[in-house]
Amino acid sequence: MIRYRDASELTYNLLPPEQQLRLLQEEAAPCVAHLGRWHGALWLFPTASLLILMGQGLWGVGALLGALGGVALTYRERRRWNALRRQAESLAVSVRGADAVAALLDFARWQGKEATECHNALERLLPRLDTLSARQLSEAQRAYLRQCAENQEPSVEVAVAALLVLASAGDTATAPIARQLAASSSSQRIRDAAQLCLEELHASE
Repeated sequence: MIRYRDASELTYNLLPPEQQLRLLQEEAAPCVAHLGRWHGALWLFPTASLLILMGQGLWGVGALLGALGGVALTYRERRRWNALRRQAESLAVSVRGADAVAALLDFARWQGKEATECHNALERLLPRLDTLSARQLSEAQRAYLRQCAENQEPSVEVAVAALLVLASAGDTATAPIARQLAASSSSQRIRDAAQLCLEELHASE
């Protein structure tokens, strides 16, 4: 079991799944950010080789040590991230409250198509998200919903719910996507949701 800043292991196990998921989200966010930065350390390997070949041995050794350190940190964070995402997928099966939507969106966008249970939970919970909660979603979370709507993935249900949530949030960046879907989607449900989205966005202007 991973240790958390805001709860002891015993306390964590007694929390409702929605709150457990939010704690996992807080723990995972810096982990994902670190992985993105430390992957750049891999570029130091060819840099180190080039410096050594050019006779810059001291700088080459420094670059090599930096690369090795980055690899070690990336490996550690990757193991940590894998544990966190597995726990999130396990919790997603049992969450019932719409207050878990923001955390589910983060885990879904971090994992992509691998986030099967998170997407299933979003399918259940997105339609229950109220206007206030929709407006509190971060730009990254809204961008993921726009992606789901535009690509009509991972399911028609998620795409429809994404359009309606974004409309409720007053997300004007969704308008071009909704116009395209209203005109060209092969799904009648998505075309209808896109038209409703446009109407709501227009009414909120």
